[in-house]
Amino acid sequence: MPVTVNVGELLECDGTDNIRTRGCDPCVALIVIYQNGQNGAIAKRCAHFSVDYGPPYTQARVDASLDPVLTDYFPLNGNTIRAVGFTWGGNAAGMGSVQIFNRLTQYFNGLDVQSSTTKDSITTNGEEILILDNQNQWVFTNQPASNSLAELKLPK
Repeated sequence: MPVTVNVGELLECDGTDNIRTRGCDPCVALIVIYQNGQNGAIAKRCAHFSVDYGPPYTQARVDASLDPVLTDYFPLNGNTIRAVGFTWGGNAAGMGSVQIFNRLTQYFNGLDVQSSTTKDSITTNGEEILILDNQNQWVFTNQPASNSLAELKLPK
């Protein structure tokens, strides 16, 4: 059974498991597949970004809250990035989704990124990332109350 990531969560699984989430309006879903350079092990990291503050949702405010999560949990250096994909659902942009999408596009610039603003579901199939048409709500397989690492807050 795939690991299903809830709103505001950030989770990781190894190469033998699949991971999935949705980019519901206005949240943005991200999956990055890493390969450890030393032993070739695969790790799949998934975030379902949500914004936990009110407007204005300027690019600067969203970047300030998103950048620490990206650098801590989705580093560009160290392990080899094999695949990147993200989506927001596309039915109605708002509450920071456009700004999160813009920042992810900029952050992963130069990599072969799959992205969508019209499809809401993202999952892995082995070492491949698939962005799928709107899916039914998946049953979550973890404890959302204990994991709010992808719920973006303004820096203090």
